[in-house]
Amino acid sequence: MTRAFFVPFVLATLVPAAALAQDADAPAPNPEAKPAAEPEEDAAVPARGDAPPPNADEVRRWTDYVSPGVDIIGQYGVSLRKVNGETDWFHEFEIPRIFGTITGHYEELEARLVVESVRSSSEGALIGVAGDSFVIRLREAYAGYTAFEHLELKLGLVRTLTIPALQRGWDTRAISAVGTQRVAYASPADLGATARGLLPEGFGWVGVGAYNGEGYNRRELNRGKNVEIAAEIHPLAFIEAVEPLGLFFSYVSGSTGVALARQNRFTGAVMWTMDRLGVGASVVYAQGVQDRGETKGALVEGWVRGEPYDNVLLAAQVAQWWRDLDAPERDTVLTVTGAAGYRILEPLEAFLAVDALVTSDAAATALPELDDYRFRAVTRVSFDDGGF
Repeated sequence: MTRAFFVPFVLATLVPAAALAQDADAPAPNPEAKPAAEPEEDAAVPARGDAPPPNADEVRRWTDYVSPGVDIIGQYGVSLRKVNGETDWFHEFEIPRIFGTITGHYEELEARLVVESVRSSSEGALIGVAGDSFVIRLREAYAGYTAFEHLELKLGLVRTLTIPALQRGWDTRAISAVGTQRVAYASPADLGATARGLLPEGFGWVGVGAYNGEGYNRRELNRGKNVEIAAEIHPLAFIEAVEPLGLFFSYVSGSTGVALARQNRFTGAVMWTMDRLGVGASVVYAQGVQDRGETKGALVEGWVRGEPYDNVLLAAQVAQWWRDLDAPERDTVLTVTGAAGYRILEPLEAFLAVDALVTSDAAATALPELDDYRFRAVTRVSFDDGGF
């Protein structure tokens, strides 16, 4: 037998023999055993060298700390007014408010950014930027820190203390702002800093703020600064049945404009604030109105809002404004508002509202744009829990 034939012959003999020996050592098959499951075709197979996926509970994403929001109020309104003994009317679609928000929280640290859209021209003007387009401006931009769970500090373009407190009692922003904001006795935000002490057991809070005094839509024009002292007290918080009863007080000492015109405000309010029922009244005494530091004015306002049935919303608001307490003739504006609405979805509300304005002759001459009646269909959608 030649070598060329012998080597293939040996390999052909030994390899099958080794295979038979290996099969003989293997355990006998169990006829009752279930066949092994085949891997699913869609199962993800990690690539060689990839680390195993992390535990989802240990992953921290930016969305765990930052939450965006939006708040939009839209309405269709019909206005009626008497001009020279004849009734004139006008109607238009409006967007009274467009807010975009970003709020960040990390332990005791908070940051908040609020932008709003407004018409580029001032009230009464016909031409603004790019015709009269909507433009974006800052409403709030601040950093805050809560120390010891009872001391809240904020710095930047911050909320003031008075208007947000009254607005929480009224809590029907889709219908209107509180009277103090409507008549421009105060601004809801300003450049400055605030400190609030949160009282234990739900007894309320006390706070102090220091601001430029020009509001959030004007630059500082003098060296004076406004100081605001405020407190919201729930004196019977230890009794559950009357815990919603609250008393509010604030005092603002300040100035405005290049002439350092006096801008002092005294505000007092009593409120009953619950999710489904709110009743309140406020009084504001103003020393200095706009750029007239010697002018004295006052505002008395009352409101009630409720949800008598699930998602059925009712609200009423009355405000009497004395524009100049020292005027030789009566200079007043009375505004009465009533509204009925429905909460279509949790973020979406719709209302029908009626406003009646009773204006004295002196006020009508100074404020010719005021209507006698307004009828409005209003909607509000809000995806923001930071409040305004």
